[in-house]
Amino acid sequence: MTLSRVFLGVVTSATILSLSIASADDTDPPSAQSDSTTTTQTTSAIRLPGFSQTETVEPATPAAIAPATPDEETTIAPEVIEPIEPVLPDVLASSAIAYGSYQTDVSNFKRDLESLDDIESAMNILGTHNSRQLASGWLAYSALLASQSEDFRKGVLDTEAYHGRDRLLNGMRNSPAYTLSLAGAKDAISRALGASKADARRLDTVGEEIKDQAYSLQGLGWAKARLSGKPADHAQLLRIAAIDGRPQSGAIRSLFVDQDVNKTISNANSLGSSTSLWDRLVSVGPELKLPGFSSYASPPSQYTIREDRQVTAGNIATLAALRIMGETDPTEASPYVQEALEDSQTQSCFEQAQLNLLQCVSASRNVFERPFCIGVHALKEVGSCVGDVSY
Repeated sequence: MTLSRVFLGVVTSATILSLSIASADDTDPPSAQSDSTTTTQTTSAIRLPGFSQTETVEPATPAAIAPATPDEETTIAPEVIEPIEPVLPDVLASSAIAYGSYQTDVSNFKRDLESLDDIESAMNILGTHNSRQLASGWLAYSALLASQSEDFRKGVLDTEAYHGRDRLLNGMRNSPAYTLSLAGAKDAISRALGASKADARRLDTVGEEIKDQAYSLQGLGWAKARLSGKPADHAQLLRIAAIDGRPQSGAIRSLFVDQDVNKTISNANSLGSSTSLWDRLVSVGPELKLPGFSSYASPPSQYTIREDRQVTAGNIATLAALRIMGETDPTEASPYVQEALEDSQTQSCFEQAQLNLLQCVSASRNVFERPFCIGVHALKEVGSCVGDVSY
C-alpha cells in the first residue's frame, strides 16, 4: 500500500465520521434541540430611541455576537427642544391695559371713607395714574370696540383694494378725520362713543359719591383736623408717583393679552351704552371673568361728534382701521399707530384733570377737603374726557 492510498483512506474516514455526527444531531429529539438554542439567543425586539416602531432581528449564533468597540458605539444626539416664543398682544390691546387698570381701581377702592388712611389710600390709588398712558389706553380701548364693526371693516378693505394701501395710509396721515369719511365709519365710531358714555356715567356717579363725603365728613372730629405737613409736598409726591404710574392690573392684562381679546371686546360691544363693561366684570380670586353676554345684534345708538373733538374721534377711527388692515401687529406696527395714540386733544384733557387734582391737593388744609379733590378731579373730570367727545 502506497502512502497516498493511506492518506486518502484517512481523509475518507474523517469525512464519513463528520457526516455521521451531523446525521445524529438531526435525529435528536425536539427537547434536546430547544435546550441547545433558546438558552443562548432568542428572537428579540430592538427599540429605536424616539420611535415607537420595533424591528425584529433574526437570532444570531453566539459566535456572531461580539462586543462593540468604542469606535463602533452609536452616538445619539440629544433632542433639541425649540423654545416657544410668547404670543405678543396687539399694540392696541397692550395700550388698553392702562385704561382697564384705572377702571379696575375705580371698582376696587374703598368708597366709604371712614378714616384718614382711607382717604390717603383712595388718593394714592386714583391720583397716581400716568395721564398720558391713561389717555392712550382709552383711545386704544375705544378703537378695539370700533374695529369690530363689520360695515367699517368692509369699508376699509374696499377702500384699500380700490385706492391701494399707501394712498389710504396717506389719507390717515394728512387728516385724522379722514377715516370718518369711510363707509361704515358711523357704525364703528358709535360703538366706541356708546361705551365711553357708559364709562363716563360710571365715573361721574362714583365721583359724585366721593365728593359728597367731603361735606358729610365736616361734622366729624378726625375729618376736621388739619393735615400734617405741607399740602404742596403732598401734591409733589403724587406728581412724582404719576410719572411711572400705577402698576398694571394682572387681571386686566389677562383679558387683553389673551388671544381671545376679541371676545372681551364683543362683550363690551354687546352692552352698548347701557352699562359699562367695568361694572359687569366678576372677580374670581385674582382673576376677572366676564359673564356670558348676548352677541351684538342691535345697531349702536348714533352720536353727533362735538366740533372740538373731531380729531379725537378721527384718531379712534384711524386706529380701528389700522387694526383691520393688520397694522397693529406688535412686531411691525405702523408708525401711524403711535401718532394716533398720542392724540393731542385727549392727552391735554387727561393732563388737565391731573393738574387740577394736584392744585386741589396743594390748596387743601383740612382732611375733609381731600375727598372733594378725588371725586371731582380724579373721577368726574376723567369721565368728562371720555364722555364729552359726542352728544
